Amino acid sequence: MIFPRSWPPWLMRKIIDNGSYLKNYVKGERTHSIENKKITIKHYGTTEEIKLPVRVYTPDGPGPFPIVVFFHGGGWVICSIESHDSICRYFCNHAECVVISVDYRLAPEYKFPIPVEDAYASAVYISQHAQEFNGDASRICLAGDSAGGNLSTVTTILSRDRGGPSFCGQLLIYPSCDLTGKYYPSHSGKCLNLTENDSRWFSKHYITPEQRSDPRASPILIPDLSRLPPALVVTGEHDRIRDVGEAYGDRLAAAGNATTMKRFDNVGHGFLLVSPGEEAKAAFEYMSDWLILAFSNKHKV
Repeated sequence: MIFPRSWPPWLMRKIIDNGSYLKNYVKGERTHSIENKKITIKHYGTTEEIKLPVRVYTPDGPGPFPIVVFFHGGGWVICSIESHDSICRYFCNHAECVVISVDYRLAPEYKFPIPVEDAYASAVYISQHAQEFNGDASRICLAGDSAGGNLSTVTTILSRDRGGPSFCGQLLIYPSCDLTGKYYPSHSGKCLNLTENDSRWFSKHYITPEQRSDPRASPILIPDLSRLPPALVVTGEHDRIRDVGEAYGDRLAAAGNATTMKRFDNVGHGFLLVSPGEEAKAAFEYMSDWLILAFSNKHKV
């Protein structure tokens, strides 16, 4: 972790949102239109209205455009639409899509399963109101990094099981897929940017030990992963959760889903945010190309 674990989450969020430490490849890209809005969601099976901030990135042109619903990482505790602004700009520009970055609520103020249900409800809302964003409801891809990758894939599963909207893809960037602490070899290898103690710190703030085997927290435990959107699982060589992400990708493929897995060398967890090097550049280009194909329904089993 970049900051001491003794710091409270609110202080870490403030410093991260300032963005001065970020050195990613795409920082500073200009986008045709960026607008902050609020959407009104309702959690599944409830009637309470909740207003969530979103940031909408729109490319130049008449539209309607395909849509990426983006969920930022940060262990469900830190980061925001500010910290991941540059990633969303890049996808908007290079995949020629509307990107809607969702500022879901964070732990410890809002513990599991609130961030999960925020993510699902926001994806449903965006699907139902795609025209308001100059978007095409038939071409919506969910995307996110780390905790956001967890929220993205869990949302596709909940949507399948709850009769919700269909999505044309799920872009899972070094996703968190298992909070139960099961052993994977990459856990004990050379780890950059995320240690075992870091993972424990995030989990402590987000979820109780008894909840960690809930499928919404650890999707790799879900018995049936069939009938899900095409997936791209991106991992880094020196990421302690690399192996579990790739194991989840294997399970998606074994369940009959079109699945692509891509590991980038010499990088660790969160490398899209903190790496200015060639591997980050290659990853951004690879993901944008994959999104373009997903929007055209080109990913087949």
